[in-house]
Amino acid sequence: MTELKVLNLHDNKLTKIPAEIGQLVNLEKLIISRNDLTELPPEIGKLVNLKKLSVKANKLTVLPKEIGQMKMLEELWLSQNNLTSLPDEIGDLQMLSHLYIDYNEIELLPNKIGNLRNLRHFVIGRNRLKTLPPEFYTLTGLIVLDISYSGPKLQIETGICDFRRLETLIIDMATLNFAPRCLEIRANSLDRFSIVIR
Repeated sequence: MTELKVLNLHDNKLTKIPAEIGQLVNLEKLIISRNDLTELPPEIGKLVNLKKLSVKANKLTVLPKEIGQMKMLEELWLSQNNLTSLPDEIGDLQMLSHLYIDYNEIELLPNKIGNLRNLRHFVIGRNRLKTLPPEFYTLTGLIVLDISYSGPKLQIETGICDFRRLETLIIDMATLNFAPRCLEIRANSLDRFSIVIR
């Protein structure tokens, strides 16, 4: 079992992941989506070769800080849970290119989110953000950004004008109305940039 590379436990009504998961050190892909998990064991941080982790559609309220030990992680799917925050250690995932945190209860992103310099797809939509930290605006490598309904009072700062590689921005009309004008100017003048209104 320790040589296992892929483990798919999607839709199995699981309520707990045993600590022994940490013994699967060669695992590269772990799918535990659509279960009844409320937490992940700290031992999950021992999966240092993991490239994709999907825990979407569970009942997670918190992530273990040990998640930051998975230095090879490229895709992290946390959609449709009950998370109210992300641990600072998420900023240690230097290889992360895809991060999905939509449909949670997140009120604040950690400042260390700005460390994710390889992030290309960031889906934040359907949360309760009050603001975005200044460090968010250093994620200038983003290609796809979804901030639709990320918070009723969320305002986008002018730093988003520096997202030169951004090709798709998914946003709700209320947030767009108060967003910097550079977005609409770019959408009207660049073929490879589009605004999708939800």
